[in-house]
Amino acid sequence: MCDTLVLGWILRSLSPEIAQSVLWLNTAVEVWRDLQERFSIADLVRIADLQDEICGLKQGSLSVSAFFTKFRLLWDELTTYRPVRSCACVPRCSCVEYMRVDQVIRFLRGLNEDFESVRCSILLMDPLPPINKVFSMIAQHERQIRTPNPNSVNPMVCDVQSGPHKGNNHSKRPVCTICGLTGHTIDRCYKKHGYPPGYKPRSRVNVVVSESIDTNSSGSSENGSAPSDSVVLTHQ
Repeated sequence: MCDTLVLGWILRSLSPEIAQSVLWLNTAVEVWRDLQERFSIADLVRIADLQDEICGLKQGSLSVSAFFTKFRLLWDELTTYRPVRSCACVPRCSCVEYMRVDQVIRFLRGLNEDFESVRCSILLMDPLPPINKVFSMIAQHERQIRTPNPNSVNPMVCDVQSGPHKGNNHSKRPVCTICGLTGHTIDRCYKKHGYPPGYKPRSRVNVVVSESIDTNSSGSSENGSAPSDSVVLTHQ
């Protein structure tokens, strides 16, 4: 009775073509052994293709979640072709551990350069965390680098605000509180400290021209050029 029940389960799980090929076998054990002999042989061509795909798999424009899903599909298919047998060695061998480490390394190597820092940090861990833990760490790093920093300042805005043309700099020229003229302060005022030898008084026209020249000189100095000596026009 149990054999008939198991045989029915096996036959219903087969495609019609394969089911017809085992139709004349009497027991579930015979059907199972026949199928095992035909389909349990590893496809070396497919194994080679899977290994090439896994080694060449890169994240590119994929998200971390999409890349990890694609990687796991290939890796799990490879594992079905080359399963790691349970070990009864004393002490136990490291076959399963080596495969687990290879899985983590291959996943990390396929990530973009944006994850270089966290990738190096994970590879320095001893022992390496499981693959699901590694995925969680990478996903957190992805959210961090994709979240804009509200405290960051646009460098173009800083350049404009701190540049040589910020505001109207000419309106901030010093004004002497003694004589009321612009272009110098009280510590350089001739009216307070005395006129130099040979000084000739200037007319109002000369004062206006001198102030204009001082303005141009001040603008050149603010733009990084060396200030020129003041020019004084006198009557001949």
